Amino acid sequence: MIVPDWLNRLNFAFSTRNDGEMSFKRAEKETVAENRERFLAVYNIDPLQTVCGELTHSSNVAIVSGEDAGKNCMYNEWIKDVDGLVTDTPGLALLTTHADCAPVIIFDVQNRILGQVHAGWRGLADGIIEELVMKVRSLNKGINSSLSAWIGPAIRSCCYPVGPEVSSQFPPEC
Repeated sequence: MIVPDWLNRLNFAFSTRNDGEMSFKRAEKETVAENRERFLAVYNIDPLQTVCGELTHSSNVAIVSGEDAGKNCMYNEWIKDVDGLVTDTPGLALLTTHADCAPVIIFDVQNRILGQVHAGWRGLADGIIEELVMKVRSLNKGINSSLSAWIGPAIRSCCYPVGPEVSSQFPPEC
């Protein structure tokens, strides 16, 4: 996995299958909570300073702050009906889960604004990346700067063939 320098400056981590199930939609909540707590501890991330989105394959992105830190991802406490989170709160961890969908992270280095989304084909077709950029820009207090972006690991075409019901949602060059 290629990770850019700017991303290494953030407290950033990916779990793998070896870390156990991280999705409440796929396992018992006690099992997921234990796996998440163990995983977060390895990276010194306080679960009480973590915010999660529900992840509904939408293009909805929420701006979150320290006030949302109670939605800490340990027991199905999350921001409802979103696939992306944006914050300018230092120390607030954003947690999204991904199976075959791609994680996309955007960082405004100058203004210290972080956004990340769970980018599945439905969200991409509905404009989740554009929504992410708009939400990050809305927090920059009028100070324009460049954004850095990273697309993380996702399922490959050999493992997830799509038909015209999906491909027709995108321009031909995609």
